[in-house]
This record gives sequence, C-alpha cells and structure tokens, in this order.
Amino acid sequence: MPNQEPVTNITDPRWLRAISHPIRIRLLAMLDEEGLPNVFARHQRHGAATRAAVDAWGQAGAVELQCLEPADYSSSLTAVRLAEGHSADALRALILQRFNMSLGNGLGILKDRVFRIGHLGDINDLTLLGAISGVEMGLKLAGVPIGDGGVDAAMAVLMAGDGDSSSGRG
Repeated sequence: MPNQEPVTNITDPRWLRAISHPIRIRLLAMLDEEGLPNVFARHQRHGAATRAAVDAWGQAGAVELQCLEPADYSSSLTAVRLAEGHSADALRALILQRFNMSLGNGLGILKDRVFRIGHLGDINDLTLLGAISGVEMGLKLAGVPIGDGGVDAAMAVLMAGDGDSSSGRG
C-alpha cells in the first residue's frame, strides 16, 4: 500500500467506507463536537497513562512494554509483554472470566507472550482507568509479580494533563 497522508479531516472518505450511513453521521457528529485535535490529544494522553501503569507494574521484572522505543509508541494500543513462565493468553482468559473485560492477544511470534490494551475510540479517562484496574487485578490474581501503583501512575498522568477528563463519550 502506498504511503498516504494521515487523515486530518473528519469527512475523509478513507475511514468512512465500511461504516453504515446512520452510524457514520453519528460518528462524524461526535468527532466534530470534540474536535479532531482534542481526539488526538486524548488518545496520546491515554497511551501515556497506560504506559505509566505498565512501567509501574514492571518494577518487579515480570511485565514490560513490548515497544521500547518512545518514538514508536502507539496512541491506539499498548502491547504488554510478560516474562517467561507467564501466559498472556491465560491472563486474558482470567480477566475475561472474572471481569468480563476483553484484551487483545499477541499475534504471530508474540502469541501468548503479550496482551494488548486498547486506548482508542469512544473512551474517557474513567473508562481507561477501569481497564487498567482490571488488568492490575488480573495480574495479581494470575500470580504475575508486579510493582505497586500502576493505577496510581496512570491517574497521575491523566490528572497532570490539560485535557478535559470528560473527553470521549464512553
């Protein structure tokens, strides 16, 4: 696929093709109401908060970010790698069963090594903190050694940001 300019206009047809018309109109109105710069800033802030939680959990040595290069961090999801001897798929299953929360799985060579936390779309700060809390509880229940304060680290990032915590509609 050739390189394309990023989508910067909410009416750009490249991301609208697969969405039904009534839903498309609702999504466009939501994006227009929040404003694309605010949407992008919220996704960046949510990514930073998620990575702060993972960094705190990683103090015990069994959890780390899959992406170690800050220039390559994603604003849409964070992949979390578990140390040898811990199953990301078993953790995801436990979290789904206990908290009815679905996390993304590792793909290809990362199968059962990583899980993915999404922070893109129709979520707000509290929704993200709920997901991070669910992951932290799941890690503890699964016996994965983690450092303390993942949720607190995420909250600190979110409270320090100048974004509106009510951003998003989730």
